[in-house]
Amino acid sequence: MSDMRHVGSKARGPEIKSRALGLLILLLLALPLSAGSGQARSKFAKNGIDLFYKGKIKDAARAFDSALKDDPENLLTSLDAAIIRRDLEQHHRSQELFEEASALSPENADIRSALAWAAMRSGNRNTARGAFYAALKIQADHEQALLGLARLNLDMGRAKSALTTVEHLLDSHPHNTIGHVFKARAHKALGQ
Repeated sequence: MSDMRHVGSKARGPEIKSRALGLLILLLLALPLSAGSGQARSKFAKNGIDLFYKGKIKDAARAFDSALKDDPENLLTSLDAAIIRRDLEQHHRSQELFEEASALSPENADIRSALAWAAMRSGNRNTARGAFYAALKIQADHEQALLGLARLNLDMGRAKSALTTVEHLLDSHPHNTIGHVFKARAHKALGQ
């Protein structure tokens, strides 16, 4: 499993600790896909992890680039590289890396959802929409995919679609606080 499951603990302090749980879940869900495949981490990937924990994020990104050149089929390295690029706010590169990870594990709803969020951050709304729907096709009640699709619909002025999506989200995940905020935004946009 990726040693980056504790993302935020040493890198840039508390501002990214809130992302750690989501990243841990993503990487834990990817673990069964890589555990049986015998994927060993390259020296470059291990170096990237070490650099990340030393707070040398840009150096870590370069190390993961080398690791991917050495072993482009390594799912965990692709995910680590995508997460690093996202944290560096290099959204287009993060999207590309999540696309590569998604190709390596096409039936993983978490990776599809992460790809969609990266695409949305890159301004690629159509790609984001497609990836959110792909995640929901795999898992109809996927919390992050539903939340992202609701936000995308709100951002695109599709309040009625956002409301439908967020209601589905809250049926499955009634304690999702952001879902309740999006529901209120959708109602306001609809004049209700």
